[in-house]
Amino acid sequence: MLELIKYILQDINQVLGYAVCAGCITVVLSFGYVLFCKGIKRKLGNRKKNLLMGLLTFYVILILIISIFSREPGSRVGVSLIPGETWTREWQGRAYVIENVLLYIPFGMLGMGVCYYVNRRGIYVVLASFLLSLTVEVTQYVTQMGYFQVDDLLTNTLGTLLAVILCKFITSCNPH
Repeated sequence: MLELIKYILQDINQVLGYAVCAGCITVVLSFGYVLFCKGIKRKLGNRKKNLLMGLLTFYVILILIISIFSREPGSRVGVSLIPGETWTREWQGRAYVIENVLLYIPFGMLGMGVCYYVNRRGIYVVLASFLLSLTVEVTQYVTQMGYFQVDDLLTNTLGTLLAVILCKFITSCNPH
């Protein structure tokens, strides 16, 4: 079990370096958004919603950097259409499964925050998660920067679903 935690912590440490890059890209995109909105004289709207949208944008960029752009083109070639194949006897394989679930929990929580302001249901967040994950998997396959794995689709979507359920539970326990 300690071996599993060691692998997960190593991978999280590597991801923290990508957060700076994702933050810079998000700042540039946010600055462009503000300029565009002011340029066409639109109201910027609710600040909390804008903050959540900015954080969600940051997180999607971080997911893309982690899943695609952190790898060499042509470095990984393969397709796995067998559910559960990633969960192996080795701790590294198990760590990948857990990391994929954990990676999409913040996406689900931020997505639910945005949904609160745009009157959408959690199912839209889960669907967006699945589509983002599918986009990542197809891009990895086409660019050969990762394996196309059904497990990734399932675990990423599961992470978002867990976050949506947790958000629903929290809001049901704490009505406004």
